[in-house]
This record gives sequence, structure tokens and C-alpha cells, in this order.
Amino acid sequence: MLHKVANWLTSLRAKYSSRVDFERDVVVSTSDTGIAAAYPTGTVQTIEWASVVRIAVETNDSGPWGTDVWWCIESSSSSCSFPLGATGQDAAIDEIRKRFPGFQVLGMNSTSNDRFVCWEEGHALSHFAGADA
Repeated sequence: MLHKVANWLTSLRAKYSSRVDFERDVVVSTSDTGIAAAYPTGTVQTIEWASVVRIAVETNDSGPWGTDVWWCIESSSSSCSFPLGATGQDAAIDEIRKRFPGFQVLGMNSTSNDRFVCWEEGHALSHFAGADA
């Protein structure tokens, strides 16, 4: 019985091992003017800082095997999104924190299909940061 479980886990690991590679293969970069996410397919999503109206986290129920957490930076006409674990993610989130007062990381513990608004133009989440309401 234990041998069957071990074989099953090994087959799942092999089947989904590319998940981490996909996340790392997405490269996020920031500049003085905006943020970009470059995908291994050649697709590049960009958005200028000045046009950002919302920053959200989208989660889905495909984890732990699928890409289940996505950062979404949105303007009124476009978006730039990248998976949790993308190369350059930490530096990008640090830059977002500097540029968008009241930004809060939300939704990281969700295992369902959901959307968490972490910052929205005109509605900074300053009350989460301990500011007086």
C-alpha cells in the first residue's frame, strides 16, 4: 500500500514539476515609469505607474499543483499580472509598497477562487496599516 502511495506522489510530482518553472520563468521588472511582466511565450505586459487604479491578488483552487496566486496591477484600460513566485516579484512588491500608500498584501492564505483588492485609487487601505479611521 505504501509503495502505491509513493508511486502516486512521484507521478504527481513529475506531472506538475513544470509549475514552479513557469512561475520562475515569468520575469517582473520595474522602472521609474512602470512595471512589466515578461512571459516565456514572448508576451510582455506593461503598465505605467501613473495609470494604476487598482492592485489586487487573485487566487484559485488549482493549488498546490497549479499556479494559484496572481498579482494584478490594473489601469482603466489595461493590466499587468504575474504569478506568485515570478522572478523579480519581491523587488516589484517593494516598489509597489513605496509608490502606493496603504497597499496591503491580502489573500495569500486563500485556497478558493477569489479576488482581494490590495490598493485602489482614492480608497487607500490605510486603516489596515494601523492609521486612525
